[in-house]
Amino acid sequence: ATAAWRFPPSTSAVITHRVAVAANQFINRIRAGDIKRGHSVDLTWRTEATIALGGLQLEAGGADARRSWHVEDDLLRARPPRYRGLDIWSSAFVQAQWSSTPFRLTGGARADHWTLPNGVRPWPWALGEIAIGAGLTLRAAASIHHQAPDFPHVVGPAAGTNLAVERAYHADIGVEQAIGRSGRWRVTMYNREERDRLRLWASEPRLFGPDDVIGRSSTGPWQTAVDGYARGVEFLLQRRSARGPSGWISYSFARNHYRDRVLRDAFDGDFDQRHTLNAFGAWRLTGRTSVAVRLRVGSNTPATGYFEERDGLVYVGRERNRLRVPYYSRLDLRAS
Repeated sequence: ATAAWRFPPSTSAVITHRVAVAANQFINRIRAGDIKRGHSVDLTWRTEATIALGGLQLEAGGADARRSWHVEDDLLRARPPRYRGLDIWSSAFVQAQWSSTPFRLTGGARADHWTLPNGVRPWPWALGEIAIGAGLTLRAAASIHHQAPDFPHVVGPAAGTNLAVERAYHADIGVEQAIGRSGRWRVTMYNREERDRLRLWASEPRLFGPDDVIGRSSTGPWQTAVDGYARGVEFLLQRRSARGPSGWISYSFARNHYRDRVLRDAFDGDFDQRHTLNAFGAWRLTGRTSVAVRLRVGSNTPATGYFEERDGLVYVGRERNRLRVPYYSRLDLRAS
């Protein structure tokens, strides 16, 4: 159930309140009986205010979320383990946007407080845009993000100890050039540095030694173990037209790589796709008839886990995400 109330105290200000409550219940069954069940209740409140002062726009707000939960695990035991708790998350943010030809600047900060784990983390961000002239625009942005461990990470059979808050540092810069009234091209470069990512200990089978396989463990524990990065460059060429041909073509080259400090393991990310090509074209022939085509091509992602291929067969290996899924392509045609 959700409810919202919007109140404009003046022509230049708006205040919005939102509240939501959700109740969830689940049961996991096998033929021998129930093995897990639980329920939770979530209560969320959020307030935002927006004020416009000429070329300056201010936004501020706060939110509070509470989750109470009760989980009973492995009910086939004589005394199944039970997990109860209350997770509280509070947040506040402020943002200012200033526009004055040829500049547009946005900056803000957000602070979150969690009880799992206990602590406060700030989130600053900044975005800037400047129109250089002759249809050329330069954009840049930077931000810091945090993600706290969730209920499965800190409570239960795989619970970790002294888990850190995951962090990501993001920056990008791009340039865009208008081509006449209907076209444009854009180039964007980005870099994201990730720190203290969580990883479940021995969650995937792997080869150890000459021919020994370490099996999968379902009891963890979760550990703060992984650092990594994602970086790349993207190209876009686009044409917009209400009557004639229109569409766009884009290409991106990306790299996503991680290193596990505990296992001393280095591997590509699960979603590491080096090459991606997308193209779309549409043509409105008449006021009632149009045709469109879309093409997608990608070098694809790793086969997640410790695998290797020998003589056309797949085996458990020593290196994670070394085996790649073959490239894919898809072509869609449409007439309306």
